[in-house]
Amino acid sequence: MTLEAGTVVPVIAKQQINVHKLKSGQTIELVTAHDVLTKDGRVAIPMYAKVIARVRTTLRDHVPTVSRRVIIDIQKVVLDNSKEIPLTDGVIRFTPRTENPEPGLVPLKVYATNRAYIPTYYEMQPKVEVTQILE
Repeated sequence: MTLEAGTVVPVIAKQQINVHKLKSGQTIELVTAHDVLTKDGRVAIPMYAKVIARVRTTLRDHVPTVSRRVIIDIQKVVLDNSKEIPLTDGVIRFTPRTENPEPGLVPLKVYATNRAYIPTYYEMQPKVEVTQILE
C-alpha cells in the first residue's frame, strides 16, 4: 500500500488546548480528523491516528504585553505499528483576536484573558512529505 507525497492529512485537536499554557518547543498531540485513503480506496491512516506537532513560538515569548499568539508545526503521523509518516505544509498560526483577524491566522476561542483555546473543530491540512510504502 502506497501513500503518495502531497496527500492531505486532515488534523484536529482532540481536546481544547489553552494557548496561554503552551511553551516554545513543547510537543502537543493532535489526531487525524477522518480516514486518509490511498488512490485505490484503502485506509492508509485511520481516523484519530496520533499526530505529533511542536510549538514553534508564541508572540508573547518575544513581546510579553501582547495577546498570546502561537505557531504550531505539524510534524508527523505515528501509526499503531510505530511507523512514522512525515508531514509538510503543516504550519498553523493562531491568534486570540476575534474581530478582523489578520490574514492567515486562525481565530482562537477566547473565554477570558487567560483562557484562549485552539478550536477542536478547525481542520488543519498538512500533507504527506514523501511517498510512503506502508506495507
